Amino acid sequence: MSDKPDEPVTGAPNPPVEVDPAATLAVEPVSQSASPERVVERVPTGTGLRWGLILGIVLSIPLVVFLAQNTQSVTINFLAWTGQVPLVAVLGVTVIATIVIDELIGLAVRSRRRKAIAERQELERLRSVPPRSPT
Repeated sequence: MSDKPDEPVTGAPNPPVEVDPAATLAVEPVSQSASPERVVERVPTGTGLRWGLILGIVLSIPLVVFLAQNTQSVTINFLAWTGQVPLVAVLGVTVIATIVIDELIGLAVRSRRRKAIAERQELERLRSVPPRSPT
């Protein structure tokens, strides 16, 4: 076995070595931009599209069954208009309108979140730049 770090190691793997965390902290170099009072916070990055799709599929199955069982005609009154409409159409339009309104609100919320994340990243970038010394 060689002491050169570039050569691949062959043979049986070495057993894991336990490292003292205090010793590791003393050896690590500290960058100029790091400050001990800085707190790292977890920033949400995803939009949850996969889970939203799964939940939508799961909820749509009972909805389709419900719509299929309610096909009778109902009277609709809205301001001066009156009409006979199948209940499945009223429920379908209501569901679609609810989904569209929900997506528009979600779009606005995601847009505000992305803007806040971008502003936070810009602020962190500006804080990490060392101040200029007067010349």
